[in-house]
Amino acid sequence: MGLKSAARYVTVLAAIVAIVSAVKAQETQTIRPGMTEQDVVAVFGEPQGKSTYESFTFFFYDNSCEKECGFPDTVFFDGGQVVDAVLRAPWREYAGESSSPKGVVRLRKASSPGPLRAANACRCRARWRESR
Repeated sequence: MGLKSAARYVTVLAAIVAIVSAVKAQETQTIRPGMTEQDVVAVFGEPQGKSTYESFTFFFYDNSCEKECGFPDTVFFDGGQVVDAVLRAPWREYAGESSSPKGVVRLRKASSPGPLRAANACRCRARWRESR
């Protein structure tokens, strides 16, 4: 491979990396307070599970880190509108103020579940960032 061929190869590779990075940056799915259940399904897709209690409905979504994070991504509705969301999947965001700050994960111990502690991020976030 000559010098010109190598330079072209590096340029093409850099362009591909830039395009892939731009596409991945656009993959973040965001919900906002006040959205309806139908709005959330349009953004996140159908939930893995649903639960209701009085005027509240809860949607549960796979976040690929249930073992590390301790729970699935959860969207909370009151009267059919989003009032809260606890999201650990790096591709999902809540534009409101979540009752659970990002990076809070349950630390496990062999003898007890342990307290909630602040952490940089769950392992799924690290894996996702490494893939970018």
